[in-house]
Amino acid sequence: MLGLVGESGSGKSTTGRAIAGLQKVSGGSLNVLGMEMNGVKERDFKPKRADIGFVFQDPGILVQPADDHRRERGRTAARAPQVRVP
Repeated sequence: MLGLVGESGSGKSTTGRAIAGLQKVSGGSLNVLGMEMNGVKERDFKPKRADIGFVFQDPGILVQPADDHRRERGRTAARAPQVRVP
């Protein structure tokens, strides 16, 4: 499993398309499931494509657990006994 994250315009979609063999790799090196994608022929890669899947997510889904954790820590602190020093 691979997670691809980055700012807008950083090349996530281009990289994803190259991984899926939907866009030709024009330089460098990209190895996907044991195949070098730079120069690969469509007919050679097509059988491997069945082993690749994508899950697109709303970035908010990634932030939600962190927000929940912060809120829970706030509730825990609020329930903690108050110590007062005279």
